[in-house]
Amino acid sequence: MTDAGRRAALRYAAAGWPVFPTHWTTDTGCSCGDTDCGSAGKHPLTRRGLHDATTDPDTITTWWTRWPDANVAIATGHPGPDVLDVDVKNGAPGAASLARLRAAGLLAGAHAIVTTWSGGWHLYYLGSEQGNGSIVRHGVDFRSRGGYVLAPPSTIHGKAYVLGDRRSQYTDGVTRVDFARIRRALDPPAPPRQYQPSSGRPANHDGLIRHVASQGEGNRNGALFWAACRAAAGGADDAVFAELHAAALSIGLTERAAAATIASARRRNGVRA
Repeated sequence: MTDAGRRAALRYAAAGWPVFPTHWTTDTGCSCGDTDCGSAGKHPLTRRGLHDATTDPDTITTWWTRWPDANVAIATGHPGPDVLDVDVKNGAPGAASLARLRAAGLLAGAHAIVTTWSGGWHLYYLGSEQGNGSIVRHGVDFRSRGGYVLAPPSTIHGKAYVLGDRRSQYTDGVTRVDFARIRRALDPPAPPRQYQPSSGRPANHDGLIRHVASQGEGNRNGALFWAACRAAAGGADDAVFAELHAAALSIGLTERAAAATIASARRRNGVRA
């Protein structure tokens, strides 16, 4: 990335957005050296990760002098931005979700639109204290307090994050976005049902999946283990565990960590994977 990363990080910092460096991708995978890295080019280089994020230009210059190829991460949530992450990779339905949200009038006020390395979009809004969230089956994540996103000119496997036209159809002033409203629009709560203990119907595991998808850093693995134990005890099939696995990946757990945690929970409850 030569000097582009440092210059971009300093620009974000000058705008009041705390930044920190992450690993970058190489011909063999990730600069961390783990050939099975489940978060190649996206996990922090500093010891405390997003908790090291800063706007101090001297610290930023020191980081990118040491790691000139590092990707640039912005810590989300006030004083940084809130970011709506719309995913289309591997068939995720983010584009359809984006169209639905636009039609519902829920996307106005984006500060900027970034095209991600995988062809999705990051919509930047004024930062808040909302926390992180995910609507896995609709291809939409939300990053606020306790989260972070890679920002231009970061690259993954040679594909860059690119700032789009700020005159985007979604940009109308700069405001905050309400993720609770977005969740209700895409994934409205089911009407309450009366408990029927003798129905013999399998338990609904959607709540466990949503619980995992809503976790922030610090409780992700524990929440996944708890949810997987509950699912196993309730006789969940492989499809439920696959959705738990996808939810875990959406909040930042690696493939290896998520699979190991689910397998451990299933063994604890006497279920063979």
